Amino acid sequence: MYVLSVGPSTGPSTGPSVDRSVDPRAGSSAGLIGAFFRRFRSVALVPVGAVVAIGAMSLGAPDLKADVLRVPADFATIQSAADAASSGDTILVAPGSYRERVVAFTKDLTIVSEAGAASTLLLGPKVDVPSNVWIHISSESTLQGFSLSSDPESAAWIRVSGVGTSGLPGALIADNVFDGAGAGLRFRPLLQFNDSAGRVERNIFRNWQIDQSVIDRGVVETVNSGTVEVINNLFADNQSTGVEISSNQTPNLVVNNHFLRNHKGIWAGAPSAGSVFRNNLLVDNEVGLDVHPFGPAIVWSNNLVWNNGEDFVGFADPTGMDGNLRADPLLLPGEDLLFSEGSPVVDTGTDLDAPPIDLQGSARPVDGDRNGVPLWDIGAIEFVPSAVSIVAVPTLDAPGMILMTVLLLAAGLWIRRKRRKSPSSAG
Repeated sequence: MYVLSVGPSTGPSTGPSVDRSVDPRAGSSAGLIGAFFRRFRSVALVPVGAVVAIGAMSLGAPDLKADVLRVPADFATIQSAADAASSGDTILVAPGSYRERVVAFTKDLTIVSEAGAASTLLLGPKVDVPSNVWIHISSESTLQGFSLSSDPESAAWIRVSGVGTSGLPGALIADNVFDGAGAGLRFRPLLQFNDSAGRVERNIFRNWQIDQSVIDRGVVETVNSGTVEVINNLFADNQSTGVEISSNQTPNLVVNNHFLRNHKGIWAGAPSAGSVFRNNLLVDNEVGLDVHPFGPAIVWSNNLVWNNGEDFVGFADPTGMDGNLRADPLLLPGEDLLFSEGSPVVDTGTDLDAPPIDLQGSARPVDGDRNGVPLWDIGAIEFVPSAVSIVAVPTLDAPGMILMTVLLLAAGLWIRRKRRKSPSSAG
């Protein structure tokens, strides 16, 4: 068997060329990942050690018979490592930037970065048909700890295929950053489960533009007999649906996610009866939840909607029932993840199907409202109260600022006059 590793190569290439330079579109030495962490400075996607820490949390005990294949110490590309690997092996990718296609759906592999998403970038390969598959893995495989991006001439379709031998939990897609800024219009979903099972956990999906003219394509999509668990993710600023459930398998489970400023947060198709949606935050989307006209029976509980163009389409408004809320979540100014003290998401979720950690890897539940009873929050982040609470301060528009300035000046003049008239200021 082989020992393989993925990273900057010091020897001649044994496979397709790999671009390990900083992404030229990023515009600085920090690149795309640096820009991401400046934007989400509060997010701590498990860095390295990730392999050990996440393995303990999500992957279970390691297979002592499996080999670790390192790229590029022994193989120049991820694909060449996958070609040489056997089912059960781990491909460990060193920090760097890799532009290549990875097709490995006939084997069950763990493809994981050494140092996490902040330092390991996968770029879509240049192709004649940008809608062609980019990464194709089996429903017993893992893709973990990468930043993934593309451009208009590159592939940007990740597919999980084949019914897993054990059904759920199936494939694991975890601790990745999928950023579609600059990728252009796409005609396929970003991540599709087709006749396959999988878990999508602790990822960030943002800035993807997917054509909606024929069907409400999702960033994450299940079709045919696909079934998926989508837990602790952020879907933000996507010109598409965040999660599209179009499969006839159950259970599909969507729990503790943030959906912010998307075309639609969630679309439930006709075959999606029995799908479960709990503890999700849907804010500033064009549509929060859209259910197919045939009206599949879904479970919708302890979700919060706010300021969507339409909160519900094809689904009776459940606000006030089953723990469902309509209220300002009080996100901190300039933040997409963190909440202010007093947020209605705090301790208002349900423990049913709820995860034991949040997007940052912090333990759930926490006694966020300090009443002595820890309960799950709504959304991808668990609120942790601090000794000094942060309270959201309303922002003022230009007329408001002018009025506030006039009032402060008037108050100052009044105080000066009172002082001049007082006996202590005379003679």
